Amino acid sequence: FDTSGGGLSRGTRRTMIEGLDKGGAIRRDGKIIPVPQLYDVRPIPFAHGERMAITIPWGDVSTAFHTTGIPNIRVYNATSPRTIKRMRRMLPLLPLLRFKPLKRFLLGRVKPGGPSAAHRAKDRVQLWGRAARVDGTEVTMTMEVAEGYAFTVLSSLATVKRVLAEPVQAGSFTPAKRFGERFAEEVQGAALPM
Repeated sequence: FDTSGGGLSRGTRRTMIEGLDKGGAIRRDGKIIPVPQLYDVRPIPFAHGERMAITIPWGDVSTAFHTTGIPNIRVYNATSPRTIKRMRRMLPLLPLLRFKPLKRFLLGRVKPGGPSAAHRAKDRVQLWGRAARVDGTEVTMTMEVAEGYAFTVLSSLATVKRVLAEPVQAGSFTPAKRFGERFAEEVQGAALPM
């Protein structure tokens, strides 16, 4: 396990280790269901070229449903073929992480830190989305935004600004549900869909 970080925060690395033995999650027929690690591996046609990607159990499995009502959702992360091969070799070992002392050992090896300010300022994230109907019709889009942690801060600030400027609505909303499907384009550092 690489616990040194690079582009990930210490908290993200720790969360990944915590969940390795639990597998992934997708939404099927409106319900979040557990799936094994590497449940779906596929090429994704990002704007700057095709990359292999794997399903991951991110919060979007939940929030995208509440935003769109789409009952079947998978979230992918671009991953190098070399890393995918390494992960496949490790799959039989993942149940060992249920042994708490081993998991504690790995968690203890996670070094502090994360992406530098320079990295967060210059890096970009490419997003891809696909919505398909049962009859086979589909739409896809790609978009590029600021580096992930930077975009989280920028979008949070943009959300607060909009909440303070607009009439209060009761309830809980995702930003896109509350401010519209093009809200991400308003966030500083976001680019228009490609």
